[in-house]
Amino acid sequence: MVAVVFSLLGWNVATTYWLYNTMPVGAFIVQILNALIFTGPFIIFHVTESKFNRAIGLLNFVLTWLALEYLQLNWELAYPFLNLGNGLAMYPQIFQWYEYTGSLGGSLWILLINILISEFVFLLRSKKSSSIRLSASLVLIVIAPVAFSLYKFKTFREYGKTVSVAIINPAIDCYNEKYTTDMNWLLDKYLAQSKEFKDPDFILWPETAIPDAGLSDELNSNPYLEKIRDGLFDKHVSLLVTGAIIYKKHGDNPKDKLGKIYYPPLNEYLSTHNSAIEIKRSTPIRIVRSKKILVPFEETIPYPYLLSWVRQATGTLGGFTFSRLSEGIGYVENNEVKATPLICYEILFGDEVSLLSLQNNMFFLLLNEGWYKSETGASQFLYYSCLRAVETRRSIARSSNMGISAMINQRGEIIKRTGNINEPGIIEGSLSTGHTNTFYSMIGDLLGEIAEFGLIFLNILGLAILLFRKSKTGRLFENK
Repeated sequence: MVAVVFSLLGWNVATTYWLYNTMPVGAFIVQILNALIFTGPFIIFHVTESKFNRAIGLLNFVLTWLALEYLQLNWELAYPFLNLGNGLAMYPQIFQWYEYTGSLGGSLWILLINILISEFVFLLRSKKSSSIRLSASLVLIVIAPVAFSLYKFKTFREYGKTVSVAIINPAIDCYNEKYTTDMNWLLDKYLAQSKEFKDPDFILWPETAIPDAGLSDELNSNPYLEKIRDGLFDKHVSLLVTGAIIYKKHGDNPKDKLGKIYYPPLNEYLSTHNSAIEIKRSTPIRIVRSKKILVPFEETIPYPYLLSWVRQATGTLGGFTFSRLSEGIGYVENNEVKATPLICYEILFGDEVSLLSLQNNMFFLLLNEGWYKSETGASQFLYYSCLRAVETRRSIARSSNMGISAMINQRGEIIKRTGNINEPGIIEGSLSTGHTNTFYSMIGDLLGEIAEFGLIFLNILGLAILLFRKSKTGRLFENK
């Protein structure tokens, strides 16, 4: 099993090495933990195969793998970058069926293909006659989903009204400029890019574009936000969606001080929130929603009462420790179109995105990819967006800082994008809105829940059988 651990760790490092550009210690912790976790399916396969048979062992392997991928989407140490179904993200032509299963369906597909191939090789190496049934199963499992997807991709027609969206990619250095330079300099740069647009329905600025938007209940008296309104909407009747860091008061002595900072001038404890706000000419500035799924160690300490000591070793990005905030309607609306802004890491979580799609027509994605200083990291996040577009049949507009800003249609195709991550850029175009909910949007990651239930049931049943054997033979571990 040592070889398995090192193989999995090598896979983690080779595919997400860019995480080390931000927080080396935090990246190593989540990668070694992920490698250790996914040795579980191999251990369970070995044990159940030896105590029962190979078929039971393989079934347990698949259920355990899917259950662990589901875990990686739902616990506080979430690290779903390498869930197998994500591996198809560059090829929307072959994962159109994700609108029914989500990316966990892709994981199951990949596992089944690998098992059938390994069984076929096993038969050849053992000099047993190859099974026609096994060969037919392999061909069917490989071809059927791909053929269906190709047909769906070719015949799919986008529905909904057309919406014009304009996006900036300011390419501001996260380490040496964004959080240390004068706010007016930042705003002048954003405004200069935004004034090049004609008059779109929506304008997007990236995650934390405004590093200090002040207190949550004082947004409409914030001079920087007023500067945006005055400087932008003398020309546009658009609605601006921008990332902003905001603070919320919690009194002079809250019961729970975890994740809060004391601000002496106000004699108040403040929590920090990575939020999306909307600014329009004639309406109050308001919080749309705040980032719900925070990056372990980089933005928050998972299970803080157990792991708070890790903070000293890892630090945080930009010195921020974020908290979740329930305020906000959850979407922006302009010209009868509702769009939900997602913030960076949230795009990895198909179940959460699918749930949000039930109340909107499209998604905006705000990112600050400059932390990773990597074209590879930015590209991975870009293609994950393609997965979510197909799963929900919602177009996605991405605004990134020093990353890749792009427009993605309901088929998961990238129809426009910026170029070099280090160069400022803008894009403007049209996207179609979605109105019909997909099967996956309604059931979410049901496949993961089934895997968890099946794993528990199968292992309880196996333990019961072993205990029954013990009652007959006096030995608990006896091979079949």
